[in-house]
Amino acid sequence: MIMAWLWNSIVPEISDTCMFLTFAKAIWIAIEQTYSKAKDAAQIYEVKVKIMAAKQGTKTVTEYANQLKSLWMKLDHYRVIKAKCSEDSTILRAYIEQDRVYDFLVGLNPEYDQVRIQILGKEKVPRLNEVVAIIRSEESRRGLMLETSTTESSTMIAEGGTIMVANQRKNWEKRHEEIWCTHCNKSRHTREKCWKLHGKPPSREWGLKDGKTSSKEWGSKGEDGKTSSREWGPKLPG
Repeated sequence: MIMAWLWNSIVPEISDTCMFLTFAKAIWIAIEQTYSKAKDAAQIYEVKVKIMAAKQGTKTVTEYANQLKSLWMKLDHYRVIKAKCSEDSTILRAYIEQDRVYDFLVGLNPEYDQVRIQILGKEKVPRLNEVVAIIRSEESRRGLMLETSTTESSTMIAEGGTIMVANQRKNWEKRHEEIWCTHCNKSRHTREKCWKLHGKPPSREWGLKDGKTSSKEWGSKGEDGKTSSREWGPKLPG
């Protein structure tokens, strides 16, 4: 029954070579020796290179940890290590896991330097899953702090803009308070722009740049010192 299951699980090109084997174990050994990549030095080298080159980069801590775990599983498949007793096997597994903790910490981004130092400063280096949990917790904390910082910065920018507008308004008012008309003794305009002396100009002529007025400059004086026929508004008596 087992032999039939093996034959049905193998592609015809391979199963045909096992048709005359009489035991299931013999079929398994023949296929393992021919097609298994276990103990393949080239495969082990390729996986080791990928592990050494693995960096967190733009990946989350979980994505980075899962990438390494997948590579370690492949390495365990290709690199078969047998211990002589269960005690040696336990020591070997602990050593391999500690080595993988170091691999994981090496590839983390620089922002985790502080928590990395704390982990390495422990008397006994935690197990791999515990280290991953610690780094994930730090990642969540940093994400929350960044979000809060961004919100506060936006609020400060908005408040700063409001304050700047208010200050500009105060400066504008201050500058205009310093301007004085010697005719009507009031602020925010000069004698040359005094409405009581020259009349009120059309609104479209207000605020001309560089202090210049148009050809219809209101309040312009002729050679006799009197206002010209182009002056705007009625001339006040006296």
